[in-house]
Amino acid sequence: MTQIKLYLIMAILRVKDITLECVQGNIADQADMEAIVNASNAQLLPGGGVAGAIHRAAGSGLEKECRPLAPIQPGDAVITGGHNLLNKHVIHCLGPVYGKDEPADVFLADCYRNALRVAEEHKIRSVAFPAISTGIFGYPVEEAAQIALKTVVETLPGLSSVNHIRFVLFSKADLRLYERLLGEAKTKKRALLIDLDGVLYVGDKAIPGAEEAVQWLDKETIPYLFVTNTSSRPRSALVEKLARIGIVTDEKTIFSPPVAASQWIKAHVPGPAALFVPQPTKAELNCLEELDSGAEFGASSVVIGDLGEQWTFPVLNRAFRLLMAEPKPILVALGMTRYWRGADGFHLDVAPFVKALEHAAGCRAVVLGKPSKEFFDAGLEMLGCQGADAFMIGDDIVGDVQGAQRAGIKGLLVRTGKFRSQDLDGDVTPDTVLDSIAELPVWWEKKALK
Repeated sequence: MTQIKLYLIMAILRVKDITLECVQGNIADQADMEAIVNASNAQLLPGGGVAGAIHRAAGSGLEKECRPLAPIQPGDAVITGGHNLLNKHVIHCLGPVYGKDEPADVFLADCYRNALRVAEEHKIRSVAFPAISTGIFGYPVEEAAQIALKTVVETLPGLSSVNHIRFVLFSKADLRLYERLLGEAKTKKRALLIDLDGVLYVGDKAIPGAEEAVQWLDKETIPYLFVTNTSSRPRSALVEKLARIGIVTDEKTIFSPPVAASQWIKAHVPGPAALFVPQPTKAELNCLEELDSGAEFGASSVVIGDLGEQWTFPVLNRAFRLLMAEPKPILVALGMTRYWRGADGFHLDVAPFVKALEHAAGCRAVVLGKPSKEFFDAGLEMLGCQGADAFMIGDDIVGDVQGAQRAGIKGLLVRTGKFRSQDLDGDVTPDTVLDSIAELPVWWEKKALK
C-alpha cells in the first residue's frame, strides 16, 4: 500500500463541487492526485528543488519525454506522463525569476491559470501545485502566495473537470501562511444564488438580458449556483433548456430539490420511497428503492414533486392512503413553491398539494427545497461561502427572498416572472428590487461589493 507523506491537511475552501486544500509535504509524494505540477526550468531538465525531486521520482523517461517540448517561456504550461510516479500526469510550468522576468506577477499568475487550463483540456480531476518560483527563483513567499491563491480562486467557477486542487508546501510556516490567506479570500468572496424560472426565462422565452448577465458573471469569475424548485424535470433537461436561450452550463451548477431529497432520504429514511414526480425526474432519485407504483402501504417515505396535470383525485388519494398506513412514512416535499408563471398564465406548484396532504394525514412535511433554510445552507456549502457574503436573486417574495433572508442571505427580488406589485406591500422586504436580472452587473459593481 502506498503511503502519502503529508504532515497536515486542511481543506478550507469549496466552490460548487471543487475542493481546494493546502498541505505540508513533498510534491513528489502526492500519490492520490491525478496530476502534479513541476516548477520547471526553461529546458524542462532535472535540477534542484521541486524539479529535481519530481525527475528523481519519475525516472529518466520523464526527461526524455520533456526534450522535444523545450524550451518554454515564463508562464507557459506543458504536460507529460508521470512515468515512475504514481501520478498519471506532470504539468510543467516555468515561473518567473524575481527581479528579472517582468511583469513577474503576470507570469506567475499565468503559471497557475495555464496549468489548470491544460488540466481541463485533458479531463484531469485532481491537481497538486508547489509554491512556484519561491525557491531559487527568489519570489517572496507571501507575495507569491497571494498571487497563486487569487488566481486559482478566480479560476474555480470556470472549471468543469478539475474538482480537487492541492497546494503542497515545504514548511509549516508556509502552510500557516496559505491557511491565513485562503481564510481571508473566503471571507471576502461574494457569491450568488440564482433562481431559474422567472429570472432567466418564462416558459420557453428568455428574460431579456439574462444571457448577458450570466456571461458577465463568468467573465468576472463570480461564484454562482442555480437554485431551483423545479421538480417536474431533471437537471439534464434544465441544462438543455438553458442552452437554448444561450446560457451554457452543466448539471453541477444546478441545485434542485430532487438532488437534495435523494441525498437526504438515502441518509435518513432507508426503505421504499413512493415517488410522486414525473417519470423523467425519477432519474435524479434513482439511488432510492422505489415502491411499486400501485402500492398503498409499505412506503418509508412519500415524495411529492410537481406533477402538474398528472395530478388526479386517485393519484392524490393514493398519496394520502400511503401516509395513513402504519408504520407512518415521512412526507417529503420537493420545495414549497406555491405557484409558477408560464407563458399561458399561473400554475399551481407543489405546496398546495403538500398542504392538503399535511392537513388530511395530520403530519408535517420535511421540505427539501426553497424556502427551507437547510436547502439554502446546502447551496452555500456548495459555493464555499457564508450567508453574509451571498445574495439570492429570484422572483418569489416568499420562496426566494424570505427563504434566503432566513438563512442569512440577502434577497434580491426581480420584477419578472411571477412578481406582482403587491409583493412589495407584504411582510417581507427585499434587500433590493431590480427590474430584471439584466440590471445585476451594474447593481453588483455599485452595491454588492460595498
